[in-house]
Amino acid sequence: MKELGQILTRFTNSPKPLWQQYGKDLIQSHNALRELGGHNNWDPIQFPDWLLLEIESNILIRREQIEVAKAIISPPSSSNSVLQLNMGRGKTSCIVPMVVAVLADSKQLCRLIVPKALLRQTAQTLQSKIGGLLGREMKHIPFSRRTPSGLGMQKLYVELHRDTLGRSGVILAIPEHILSYKLSGFQKLADSKLEEAREMMGTLIVGR
Repeated sequence: MKELGQILTRFTNSPKPLWQQYGKDLIQSHNALRELGGHNNWDPIQFPDWLLLEIESNILIRREQIEVAKAIISPPSSSNSVLQLNMGRGKTSCIVPMVVAVLADSKQLCRLIVPKALLRQTAQTLQSKIGGLLGREMKHIPFSRRTPSGLGMQKLYVELHRDTLGRSGVILAIPEHILSYKLSGFQKLADSKLEEAREMMGTLIVGR
């Protein structure tokens, strides 16, 4: 089945003459995979979600995109890293969904942090890429200094994150909301509301 998926993605994105040349013969199509390129530096059996992403988006993931995605998932330095890629190279439409599909595995909570100006665009693009064949859920949970932060609200906040984790989903966040939650926790501590502060600080540790 995965071999059929490989054939489908490569021939859907191949030049028209090659499609006409091999499309009628599945055996010849399979033999023509090397001519068409793709899947050279990654194994669809190891990353089946990437194969589904290719089919869903009608694309063939490029070698450069694979290298960048792997560097984000597992940085060579084993620490925080910064990567730079030119505009139009598929960062939001391809690489980010690839990374999310691997990291959001129900064992760890995947949180994508973007600038506020890019929130709506990223949400629309990401949902269209991972919400179909990949079956992943995306949530945006805003939080500001005006948001009630009692124990009831804190439990709801935690449950939403745990539900996303259990569904192998991703949290889409902006820096302002994360900072507001941290500051609210510190304010609870300063106000000697220790139980509420303990709950919020515990959530910060889990959500890092």
